[in-house]
Amino acid sequence: MRGDRFCMMCGKYLGNYMIDDFYSLIRKKYCDDCRPKAYSDINMLRQERYRKSKRKVIDLQKEQISLLKAENAALRRMLDKK
Repeated sequence: MRGDRFCMMCGKYLGNYMIDDFYSLIRKKYCDDCRPKAYSDINMLRQERYRKSKRKVIDLQKEQISLLKAENAALRRMLDKK
């Protein structure tokens, strides 16, 4: 039926947003039993994505630091020759 909402994990009937309270059901995806598990899974994925992006930034910063050190060493050698 149109407007029926079911839990995305277990398939339990949550309600019909056309008949029942529209605002409480329109965003519901999980039943009360599955919600903690689903949110912990989502949070775990977010943390993993954050760590990967943070690692990329740290690696880029390390690369830039090493390039700057090499450039500074080359400039010092040029100044010492003069």
